[in-house]
Amino acid sequence: MVEFPVALLQFLFWSALLLFVVSVAVAWKRSAYRWISVNVAAAALAASLFFGYQFLKYRMTEEFEPKVWSEPHDILGDLTRPNQTLHWTRKTGFRNTFDIIVTTNGHGFRVTPPAPGATKSIVFFGCSYTFGPGVEDRETYPYLVGEALGGSVATYNISFNGWGPHEMLAALQSGLVETMVKEPPELVMFLTITDHVRRVIGREAQPWMARSPRFVLEDGMAIRKGTFADDPLRKQHSNSDPGYWSSFTPEDFQLYGAVVGAARDEVARKFPGARFEVVLWETDRNPARGPVVEALRANGITAHVSDEFLADNADGPFRYMISEQERHPNPEGLRLLARFVETRLFNKD
Repeated sequence: MVEFPVALLQFLFWSALLLFVVSVAVAWKRSAYRWISVNVAAAALAASLFFGYQFLKYRMTEEFEPKVWSEPHDILGDLTRPNQTLHWTRKTGFRNTFDIIVTTNGHGFRVTPPAPGATKSIVFFGCSYTFGPGVEDRETYPYLVGEALGGSVATYNISFNGWGPHEMLAALQSGLVETMVKEPPELVMFLTITDHVRRVIGREAQPWMARSPRFVLEDGMAIRKGTFADDPLRKQHSNSDPGYWSSFTPEDFQLYGAVVGAARDEVARKFPGARFEVVLWETDRNPARGPVVEALRANGITAHVSDEFLADNADGPFRYMISEQERHPNPEGLRLLARFVETRLFNKD
């Protein structure tokens, strides 16, 4: 199904409505053009009704209670507030897309199952795919893994909307992770998407993303250089810019791979014996998929791709997405990912 750009629909609606008003005015004042103007007005009215309906059908609206539920973070840029219960609803057009509760722990991260007797842990890093927009606390895949392991292993969900590998590296380098993780990690996992390349180079339209940690390449190494707001050459990108989503240089992929590689090295240094695994969630056959896999391989990382645990999308491209408009993983996809982590990466069986 074709997805209409909401901004374009809005523009077309107002344009058609303006044409309708002008045509009515001409028909009212100029009898010589009355029949032409009446026909144009009728067509314009029909067009405005069509585009108006389509705009309402595809428009996304959200409500949050409390209204302000995230705040600036000195290390990570932005994070949900600690010890919070958030009611988050989203509608696409006339339908509810989701209606969920998000609960955060004392560090501001989404909760995972209690594991008071655990002597080891799994640490999960990622973006919104790990944080879980559209799914309840118990449906995020870090929670599902912890639940499947029956409390014998503590799980930590260190993720937030809009993050990339640069937040993971900043959290590890700063010592923040050690303050949270009490049990020695046996597995550290990073769930990545091809869009992380765009985020790690700072091509982000959201203004609050300017606070995100910035890394640059120096002699092939990822070096921290403040935040994106500290970069005097940073362009204020718009998601309507040509190439915003998919146009990258070899250096962009190199920086992405170097940041993930540096995070792997930090894990090895701070948590000896912990395995570092990367899973690439990619169901759209994005052209950046191959370069992302190669960038990781160049840094000694063999990524697992979602093809390994998701069945072929024979039922349509949105089988593992919440909806056509909300493309984050749905509970079915997250359950399959959790099972893959539990049995293949953690080696439970």
